[in-house]
Amino acid sequence: MKLLPLVRSRRFPGSAVLAAGLLVFCILSGTSVHAAVHPVPLDKNVDAKKCLECHEEKTKHKFVHSAMQGGCLTCHEVRVSKDVTRVKLTTATTSALCLSCHEDKTAKNIKGVVHPPAVRDCLTCHDAHASENKNQLLKPASGDGKENLCLSCHAT
Repeated sequence: MKLLPLVRSRRFPGSAVLAAGLLVFCILSGTSVHAAVHPVPLDKNVDAKKCLECHEEKTKHKFVHSAMQGGCLTCHEVRVSKDVTRVKLTTATTSALCLSCHEDKTAKNIKGVVHPPAVRDCLTCHDAHASENKNQLLKPASGDGKENLCLSCHAT
């Protein structure tokens, strides 16, 4: 089994995160997304308080996802086997996880066309944890050029 590599995040310097491009590739290609090896061994009964010792930045923005109130284990699963700790989502894909609570965003329920970037991955536009922008958008939906989420893909 080949594990996903870890890379440094530009958004959160010093934190290790899964390579988003590889994750999207796995989702689009139907490849199984395996749990990443966690850099620090954890107890199998870990709680959100322990997670936040290292991942406090996930709660320090203007708009924090309401799922964060339920704790990290609402969306993440910790697996411990011998001396290896792995952390994964509780669902096979990010979109499946999002839609488990946001059922109103499915194509069937919105009675229309789902915005193409969101069809397979809500994280194309949204941060799953917290953001400085309403609805946990990665960038504002207004403004000029590179600072406008919509203009990241759509030309004026």
